[in-house]
Amino acid sequence: DLTCRYFFCRTDWDRMWVKNYNPNACIYQGEELLRSVFYEKAGQWNKDNAVNHSIFMPSGFNPVKGLHHAIMAVAKLKETYPDVTLRVPGIPMNIYNRTGLVYRLCGEEYLGYVRHLIDQYPLHDNVILLPRLSAEDMANEMLCANVFLSPSSIDNSPNAVGEAMMLGQPIVSTPVGGVTSFVHHEENGLLAEPEELSNAIGRLFDDKKLATRLASNAYHTALQRHRS
Repeated sequence: DLTCRYFFCRTDWDRMWVKNYNPNACIYQGEELLRSVFYEKAGQWNKDNAVNHSIFMPSGFNPVKGLHHAIMAVAKLKETYPDVTLRVPGIPMNIYNRTGLVYRLCGEEYLGYVRHLIDQYPLHDNVILLPRLSAEDMANEMLCANVFLSPSSIDNSPNAVGEAMMLGQPIVSTPVGGVTSFVHHEENGLLAEPEELSNAIGRLFDDKKLATRLASNAYHTALQRHRS
C-alpha cells in the first residue's frame, strides 16, 4: 500500500518485498515475542535427554509447511535408522481418516496425499500424527526430540523455529523466505533443500558434538532476537 509509510519487518525477505512495492517505505526491525513457556524452558534441550532418532515438526496441516518433504526424508532415513520417528501435531485422526464427499468438500486432498506417502513406503510406525497441542505440550515434545525440522516451501519468520531456538534445540530447515536471515548454515542450524533434508538430519543423529554446538548457538541467537 503506497499510502502506508511505516512498517515493521523481521527479515531481509519481508523488507525486500515491502521496498519492492513501496520504495519510500520507512522500515523498522520488529522481532516477535514468543509464548511464555518457551522463555521458562529456555536453553533446556539436551541431546542426552532426547529420544534417539526422533524428529519434531511443528505443523503438518498446511501444505506449504512441507509435511510431504518431511515424510520423504523419513523414508530415506529409515534405511539407516529403522527406529526413526517423525512427530507432527495439528492433524486430528478423525480428519486425517476422513474420505468420500466430505473429504473433497473440505479441501483435504493434501491429507490424502500424505496418507498415500505413508502407505507407499510404508511409514505407519515412523510417522506419528498428534492432535493440536498446547504451548506447554509443544515445548515438551520439542525437548524430547533429537531434531527440530522446518521443511516449509515458503515462510518468513516461523514462530516455531524461534521457539525451538529458544529451547536450544538443533534445527534443520529449508532455506526459504526470511529463514536465512536468522538460521545460518553450520553456525546455528543446518539448511538443506528438500531432497537433502535426510542427510542433514542424519548428521545431527550421528554427531553429538555438532548437534550440541548448533543448539547452543541457536539458543544465543534466540536470546538476542526474542528478548522478553
